[in-house]
Amino acid sequence: MFGGLTMEVAMRVSVPVLAVLAAALATGPAVAGGVSPPDAAAFRTAITVAADDLEPDTLLSTRTAHARQVRLDGGTWGDGYLVARIDRRSGSTRYEVHQQVRYIGQRRDYAAVHYRLADGTLAIRPIAGDRRGEDVCSTGEFNGACPLTSELVFPIEEGVLAAIVDGGAQGWDVKFKEADGDAGVRATVPMAEIRGLMLAVADYRAGRLSPRG
Repeated sequence: MFGGLTMEVAMRVSVPVLAVLAAALATGPAVAGGVSPPDAAAFRTAITVAADDLEPDTLLSTRTAHARQVRLDGGTWGDGYLVARIDRRSGSTRYEVHQQVRYIGQRRDYAAVHYRLADGTLAIRPIAGDRRGEDVCSTGEFNGACPLTSELVFPIEEGVLAAIVDGGAQGWDVKFKEADGDAGVRATVPMAEIRGLMLAVADYRAGRLSPRG
């Protein structure tokens, strides 16, 4: 989740976008054991809201909406969440995708993220931030089993998100690529999580959402 991002995109929430999101608010499908995953309504009510009069933005986040540490590949675990930054003066909103990755081995250098737009076009964007964790060992010279962590972040335009969630899929796949262009790790953002956050932004703008979390 990060300060000092080098890439920011600001867009206002539009009435048509909110109409699409409201229409998309539906219960998620049942999974094994008859337990349903969180739907947009569940995410909407679980959003944390941080408002500090000494900060320029109010932050809405899905960070604590549900625990979902998952295995991203054979040797990588991760936990992702979304953030909306609402400018306290202008009301403009910037959306961010955050992905924590945990692994054992040499330090990885993630540099870009790949994802599909609503029309299927492949987008390749630079990662705006990589906050390294407090690891047991911290150098690439260490040859043993070293547990390492990174928290990756990239901004995404509201219009792009709205078009993606309107596509009807259950999840949005993203792939974080290392600087050498060969290795990477995939993660999936639940569509219900995106919808829930954007609906919570609409609630906040309408004065229906107060600081909480």
